[in-house]
Amino acid sequence: MAMLAYNIMALFRQFILNSKTQHTLSTLRYKAFAIGAYFEKIKGKYVLKMALHQKRREWFTGLWKNTNKFNLPFVFSNA
Repeated sequence: MAMLAYNIMALFRQFILNSKTQHTLSTLRYKAFAIGAYFEKIKGKYVLKMALHQKRREWFTGLWKNTNKFNLPFVFSNA
């Protein structure tokens, strides 16, 4: 399990962060994963509301844009 977790984090660093700086696990946890959030239902769809400071929003939005650069080997469904 530890090896699998390490490989997932290595892929996250390589493809999503796409940064020259090698972030440690604790830095990634603070910057990308430890963010307060909740779901809100708007017009029949669930929307994820995230508590991000304005300065971090641009960086975090860039992460989502980086995810569109490659295709996943599977498809998500709403079923």
